[in-house]
Amino acid sequence: MQFTITPQILENISQFFQLHARLYFKGLENPWNEELQKLTQQKIAVSATASSKPQSYLNASQQLDQENYVNTLKLIPQTFNYDTKLNEDLIQQLQKSLNPSWQDDSEAYGEIGTKLYMLCNWYNSERTRLNSIILAAIAHMYVAEVYPDTNSKGTLSRVVGRGALFLNSIDSNMVIPIEDFFLQNRERYITVLDEAINTRSLIRWIELYTEGLLFATKEALKTLSDLSGGTIDLLANRIISLSPREKEVLDIIVLNEQASGAEIAKKLGVTRQNINLILHNLFDKGLLERIGESTSCRYKVCQ
Repeated sequence: MQFTITPQILENISQFFQLHARLYFKGLENPWNEELQKLTQQKIAVSATASSKPQSYLNASQQLDQENYVNTLKLIPQTFNYDTKLNEDLIQQLQKSLNPSWQDDSEAYGEIGTKLYMLCNWYNSERTRLNSIILAAIAHMYVAEVYPDTNSKGTLSRVVGRGALFLNSIDSNMVIPIEDFFLQNRERYITVLDEAINTRSLIRWIELYTEGLLFATKEALKTLSDLSGGTIDLLANRIISLSPREKEVLDIIVLNEQASGAEIAKKLGVTRQNINLILHNLFDKGLLERIGESTSCRYKVCQ
């Protein structure tokens, strides 16, 4: 396999590690972390069906695919660690988790068994030598070559790629939805991946993979910013401290998109004067903007 670390790959990796550090060292110790995980993992699950429809509109089979994908991600910590060498049985366990009806075709298609053996040998020899993101990108491509069907490219490849990242403490909470990037760019993803498999030239594939990882990290940070009403804006490297009551008020405005002081006071069961003071503080912190004038004024989160 041939690849060169191009300036674009270096730039993508450099930006990713900067933002990843912000997300994991500043962004996950906050009251919105649980909601962030819920929302981003919904995005991750959607990729298993190659559909952009909300889960409530999917058929039973597609919903099951999503559940299987999420459950398979839970196997990553026990499969991808420095105490466990990757082997054919572990790969097949992941495949079986993704698709319980899947049958091992290694004997019927001997080439698959041979490639799977080579994949595991390559991974175990390179996992401490290659850059962690490069390792994940190549592992993703390698699995797509071993199992050259669309389902594997959409699920097993991504699980193994995630595992390679997890091995090196990258996105250990699985809140970076790179699967969503591949879904949004599905045609380009398949074209570049097939090119890498067929030509053994990996430059365009690694560029795409690192681009996707950077894009997905920014999406996770934007989601956190939206959830927090802009108080945790790690793209701008800004965190604004809130009192518990200020957070309650901001959460109401975020949930309803906009609200008046009277509406917030009624929801919280406190005086209008108390809420007006809190709204004034949030406004001074640059988190809110006013709509309207005087007593009819409403508030929304600054864009």
